[in-house]
Amino acid sequence: MNSRGSHRVIRRQPPLRRGLFAAFVTLFVLWALWMVFDLGRKAAGHDSEESNRRITLLELQLNQSREENRQLRERAAFLEQGKNIDRQAHAQVEKALAEAQSEVAEIKQQLNFYQSIVSPEDAAEGVQIQSFALEPGAGANTLRFKLILIQGPARAKRVQGSVTFSIDGETEGGDTALGLSELTGEKLSRLSYDFKYYQNFQGEIALPADFKPESVIVKIMPKGKVRGALEKTYEWRSVAPSL
Repeated sequence: MNSRGSHRVIRRQPPLRRGLFAAFVTLFVLWALWMVFDLGRKAAGHDSEESNRRITLLELQLNQSREENRQLRERAAFLEQGKNIDRQAHAQVEKALAEAQSEVAEIKQQLNFYQSIVSPEDAAEGVQIQSFALEPGAGANTLRFKLILIQGPARAKRVQGSVTFSIDGETEGGDTALGLSELTGEKLSRLSYDFKYYQNFQGEIALPADFKPESVIVKIMPKGKVRGALEKTYEWRSVAPSL
């Protein structure tokens, strides 16, 4: 019987390899999502020169991000083979990988958003509200709003008009409705839109300290038309989940 003690060597997988594996999985999922989107777009039958140009640009950006990821993986493998890896260089590689993954995620969001314009689920005519959201602002009792208006490529005519919103709630004095003018300190009473496919709006509003919001009402008023007017009410928790 061999009296010598046995030793077990446990090798842990380097954090860098785990990061590279996560990046590979992220890219694979993104590729699968793109294939599903492409099939859905073709099946829907919506197409236009503007949408094709935009999608082609996003595909070029995605390919560039994949190439950058490949170069970063090669650089990381080269550094790992060395016995003495400089900590600063290692940190730079990890930072670059994180930035590349963030860029891929951003492109994915752009593709998903553009899909909603190319093949909108809501086939109603006229300008539609793609999304409305509220986030914490920079100061006390301040909020930042994000509003996106769209219309599908099949109805891709330039549209003009205005949009506004108000917040209903309660104060010590009872029920209260605050219009955009009150929310912005008389800086804005409405927002003007002029677009062909979509338009983004962002800004900051302020609520009174004793105000308890309950709902948000968004109103769209096309220029020179009464028929296309739209009013939509959102529960507060649906547009401000983090507040």
